Amino acid sequence: MKLLALKLGAFALMFIAADVCIGHIVKSCYATTRNTNLYNANHGFQKPNDKDVLFFGGSEISHSIDSNLLTEKTGLSSYNLASDGCGILYQYPLLQTVLDGKKPQAVLISSMQLNNTARSYISRMYPYYNDNKHVKNIVDRFFPNEYLKLIFQGYVYNSQILRIMDSSNSANILKLNGYIPLGVVGMQDSKAPLPSGEGYDIDSDNIYYFNQFIDLATKSGVKVYVLIPPIREVANPKYLDRIHGLLSDKNVTVLDFSRDMGFLNDASIYNDMVHLNRLGAEKLTSRIIDAITTDKTWHK
Repeated sequence: MKLLALKLGAFALMFIAADVCIGHIVKSCYATTRNTNLYNANHGFQKPNDKDVLFFGGSEISHSIDSNLLTEKTGLSSYNLASDGCGILYQYPLLQTVLDGKKPQAVLISSMQLNNTARSYISRMYPYYNDNKHVKNIVDRFFPNEYLKLIFQGYVYNSQILRIMDSSNSANILKLNGYIPLGVVGMQDSKAPLPSGEGYDIDSDNIYYFNQFIDLATKSGVKVYVLIPPIREVANPKYLDRIHGLLSDKNVTVLDFSRDMGFLNDASIYNDMVHLNRLGAEKLTSRIIDAITTDKTWHK
């Protein structure tokens, strides 16, 4: 029995040592990765903000708003903090983290953050769990038993390994300020009729944290824009009414391009039914610039 205990103890020590060693290596790789989504996450959660305008959302934002174009046209520094596949439970602690430091003048968030009912993307924030109280609050609420597993570095970074190694779309990553452009080849079915839009489900947790995001920003003196992006579909009227209803009592500016036929009828500016290509991103960013430059409530 004593020998067995010694062997188990030795195994435990070896396991812990291996976990610490491997965790140290992977953590170092994570900190210097050129994967576009992880790079943006590191920028938002670990670097102090020094920008005037920040963009929040999923892939419908990361591929569709050109930070440098906005800066060039307005003189306002900006960064696209969007991360593909991530919803409001990622965006809210990210905003909290940003506001712990220098506050931006304005933020824009996509209304599609309300639609993402997944919770798996929360694991994207595991590397920040031990050092970021805002991340910890979200993880502990939705995955209350994860704290036991997050003691082990191998578990923290397990879901990130493939992303760390994936550096596709990383060309000029240091210069693009978070924007991830897609190619300029448009969709081929330019004459196909637009499909009917979905009446997306919006759960109560998403509504709560979306409201928290807006309220925290506005109470901090930050101008908030909510973007309803131009998806190539006939927008579901009940869904749109619900979105506008949720925002009706908020001090935000809604930029609704969901029924803008200048976007929807032009397949050449889309990479697919949801994502704009580089030409579409330039067009959408230009429209956002127009909204900012004519908004005298904060931008002079």
